[in-house]
Amino acid sequence: MRKPIKALVIEACKEPKETIIENPDSCGEFLELIGCDSIDCVYREIGGKAYCLTIDDEGLMKEGLPCSGVCGMRERLAGRIVVTGAANGSGSLRGLTEADLARIRKNIVGGVLCYDI
Repeated sequence: MRKPIKALVIEACKEPKETIIENPDSCGEFLELIGCDSIDCVYREIGGKAYCLTIDDEGLMKEGLPCSGVCGMRERLAGRIVVTGAANGSGSLRGLTEADLARIRKNIVGGVLCYDI
């Protein structure tokens, strides 16, 4: 098992929360944090740097889940988002640094993460 990594959980209109993912190579903690049965990992740029956004794979199809992330008018993400660093060369997710946390927080407007594709 790899060492734990730092992540940021974003939920619409709530204060983002830092968390530690004890086993980043397993889906279990991500499923629990997001509160869903199926996740997807998408890579998006936030403030010019690539990050992994782990999301509810069916978030947009579920009634009542607020929008937590946007890319202009092109894309929306619903439900909780777990943000980690992009994967390294071996495919393992990286933890967030203090600089990453500051960059991501600067791109949260009105409780919604703004990112680029």
